[in-house]
Amino acid sequence: MTVSRTRIQKRATCIFCGNDHAVRYGYLMVAHGYTLAWGGQHGNCAGFNQPHLGDKAAPQILKDIIESLKERLKALPAMIEETKKLLAAVPKTDYNQRNNVARQIREYKGELSHTPDAIEETKLTLKNWKETPAYEIDLDVEEKEQREARQKAAQEKKDEKAKLKAEKEARIAAREAKAKANYVDPDQMFWRRFEINGEVVANYQDSYEDNQDRCEKIKKTIALALIDKILAGTMTFETAYWGGYKCTVRTRTEEKKGRQIVKDDWSDRNFGVYTLLEDLNTVQEFKDIREMYFAEEQAENENNRRDNGYM
Repeated sequence: MTVSRTRIQKRATCIFCGNDHAVRYGYLMVAHGYTLAWGGQHGNCAGFNQPHLGDKAAPQILKDIIESLKERLKALPAMIEETKKLLAAVPKTDYNQRNNVARQIREYKGELSHTPDAIEETKLTLKNWKETPAYEIDLDVEEKEQREARQKAAQEKKDEKAKLKAEKEARIAAREAKAKANYVDPDQMFWRRFEINGEVVANYQDSYEDNQDRCEKIKKTIALALIDKILAGTMTFETAYWGGYKCTVRTRTEEKKGRQIVKDDWSDRNFGVYTLLEDLNTVQEFKDIREMYFAEEQAENENNRRDNGYM
C-alpha cells in the first residue's frame, strides 16, 4: 500500500486584514496576525475564527465593519480633546507620563486621518463581493517555490553586491589615475598640491599674494574638495564637518637650499569644514548640504517638544 505524502491546505482571504491564510472546516479563518514574543499567541487578527471573504456570511460582516468604523470616526475628535486635557493635567516634570499621553494623541490623530479611507475601501470590497470557495495549496510545491525564490533573491543580492564592489573599485581606479595624472614634480614657484587622506584632490600654481588671500584660496580649495567627496559618497558629512580627515598641502617654495616641496599638515589644526564656513562665504553648496543635514533633526525635535507640551 502506497501512502501519499502530499500535504494539501485550504486557504482563503481574511475579511479584516485582507491576507490569505488557512481555513478550518472550509470557511473559518485560523489564528493569524499574532506574535509569539511573550511565550504564546498574542494579538490575533480580528478575522480569527470568522468566515472568510468569499463566504456567504461575509457581506453582513462587511456592513457591520463599516458601521463600526463610522461610529469610531464620530467618537475620535472627542477622544482627542479628552486626551489633550489629560496631557495638560500631567506635570511637566513627569516626562514618561507626558510622552505616553502625547503618543496616545498622535495615535488618535493618525486613526482619525486613516479611518475615512478604511470606510471607503470596505465599501468598495462590499460592492465587488462575490461568493468564492476556499482554494487548495500543495504545501510541498509551495515550500519548494519559496526555497527557490529565496535562493534566487540571495544570488541577486550577491550579484548586486559584486556589481557595486566592481563599480566602487572602478571609481577608485579612476580617481587614482586622475590623481596620478595630476601628480607632477613641478619646478614652478608657489605650486600647491592638496591631498585628503592621501588622495590628490587638487593642485594649482599660485602667484605671489599676501598671506590673507593665499589662505582664503587654500580654504576654498579644501572646502570644494570635501563637498565633492560628500556628493560622491566617499566621505560622510560628519567626517567633513568635524574635521575627521587628514589634509596635506604641499607647496613648492624657494629656500636657501634651493627649490623644494614643503609639506603643511592642515589636519593638525582641526581644520573641519565648520571652520571654513566661519571665514569663507563663497561655498554656498556646502552650506545647503549642512542645512539639509540638520533640518530633519531640528524638525523632529520641534515636533517632540510640541507633542509633549513644551512649545
